[in-house]
Amino acid sequence: MNLLAEITTVHRDAFLVLLLTFPRIFAVFATSQIFNATLMSRMARNVVVMVIAIPLYPYNLQYVDGFSPTGSMFVVYFFKEYAIGFLIGYTISCLLWAVQSAGTLIDNQRGAAVASSIDPMLGNESSPVGDLFSRAFILYLFLTPGFFFILTLVYNSYMIFPVTEFIPVLPEDFPELILSIFDNAMRLMFVMAAPLVILMFLAEFALAIISRFDPQIQVFILAMPIKSGVAVILLTFYLSFLLPEAAEHQIELKLFTDEIFGIFEKGKDIYQDQKLEVRP
Repeated sequence: MNLLAEITTVHRDAFLVLLLTFPRIFAVFATSQIFNATLMSRMARNVVVMVIAIPLYPYNLQYVDGFSPTGSMFVVYFFKEYAIGFLIGYTISCLLWAVQSAGTLIDNQRGAAVASSIDPMLGNESSPVGDLFSRAFILYLFLTPGFFFILTLVYNSYMIFPVTEFIPVLPEDFPELILSIFDNAMRLMFVMAAPLVILMFLAEFALAIISRFDPQIQVFILAMPIKSGVAVILLTFYLSFLLPEAAEHQIELKLFTDEIFGIFEKGKDIYQDQKLEVRP
């Protein structure tokens, strides 16, 4: 016990750096579902988080030097780091959800939404094309520099907002930013799904006109296979354009995270002003 206490005392700053670095990175990948617990074991995911966090150790060590929080304050800082990671992961997951939802919208138009199942990548219910889109896009991120862009985003967050910073106040425009992130995901979903949805609607409209002139044709039986055939043929060519287009929207992740940290800076100014007003 004495040896353990001595080691803990000597390496106090090292333990503190690691304990304050892990929550943000873990929250980013837990929220974004890039390393989903259903696809890789928790032990493997924790090892990946540790490997990603190790390069940040020398940088965060300079902020921890002389930083001595109490037990309750350490818990507050721990949850603060997790909240920041959650916000970054939320911006990343919105891009993944937009790609998946585009496939779900396509399946809904062709009448195959009834075949929905749980997507193991993102952990929510998804249609067959939505599942295909999410798997293909995450694979595309790892085959291209997309994942390194996400890592750069996470690493830069520690430079913009160090682990020892504490913000108890959020300005009133913070909910507007969160809604704008969701709005951008909805817009991206409709833009990606629009070409196939429009063409399937035209095919269904043509079937409706044909049934008008020949009521004996069972258009309800023919509609789904015809629209599915149109979707499969178009997806063969469309995926080569869809995935790079979705990946280009990664730059918007940086813009949104910069806005989030800009709001945090504004929150610090509000907090400092409140302290000056309270001080006699």
